[in-house]
Amino acid sequence: MSTNRTRSRLGTYFVIAFALPIGAVLWAAAVDGLAPAVPTADLAGSSIVVLMAMIHAPLLAAIVASLLEAGRAGVPSLFGQLRDWRHPPAWYLRAVLVFPLAIVASMLIASQVVDGFPATIAPSLLVVGVVFSTLWEEIGWTGHATPRLLDRWTPLVVALGLGVIHTVWHLAADYWGSARYYGTLELYAVHFLLWLVGLVALRIIIVWSYVRTRSVVLAWLAHLGYTGGQLVLIPAMIPATATIGWNLLFVAVVLVVLGYLAIRDRSFRTAFGIGVPSAQPAA
Repeated sequence: MSTNRTRSRLGTYFVIAFALPIGAVLWAAAVDGLAPAVPTADLAGSSIVVLMAMIHAPLLAAIVASLLEAGRAGVPSLFGQLRDWRHPPAWYLRAVLVFPLAIVASMLIASQVVDGFPATIAPSLLVVGVVFSTLWEEIGWTGHATPRLLDRWTPLVVALGLGVIHTVWHLAADYWGSARYYGTLELYAVHFLLWLVGLVALRIIIVWSYVRTRSVVLAWLAHLGYTGGQLVLIPAMIPATATIGWNLLFVAVVLVVLGYLAIRDRSFRTAFGIGVPSAQPAA
């Protein structure tokens, strides 16, 4: 595939992936205004529309871009990546456990030092939906976008760049859903910056895994651990300032994990060219 054609299909993917959620948020804001400050059990129709747009946008964008790139053969090739699941157990442990363990560690610290943060686990049935939403997302972000970006840039550039893009992709829906909860623009900005660091860290782990295994399944499990772990473990009904405090601790723990990998894990260093001359991505 030519570089120009790859670039145009990546552009198609990103335009559709961003346009659907932004369009849904604009409609929801026009109909109902901003989402309530306190989460409720019964979702309004506008909330459902925004959620469905967020869940399906990366998948639909990947399907359309694959069809334009390779015709009808593109879609089976896209979904066929899910058949590649035979990998050493160590990769599954990394994908499944890194972020839930970081969440538990930061939660235990937060329960001792953050005012208003409870020391209890708060399981949520929403995690069932996250199983599918994270899979749909990673079929797009990892199954379609990542390999095409790696054809042009180094893994470190791809991880950092796609992590920022993935965070900004959430911005419209997140602001619509969270602005009243955080109350002030300043507090929301702190939340979003912390979320940016967390999602870039998630993308670094996913790209590392993908460079070594070419597995969308492992990317999905890492994303599930990140998002589902928060839904299962972190109580929703806590003050905004307590949420900020926990996120600050979570980001600190995750940065420590990344620092440890950069120092101690040769596979991680080689994948990102850290202290290893002429590092090449390996499948």
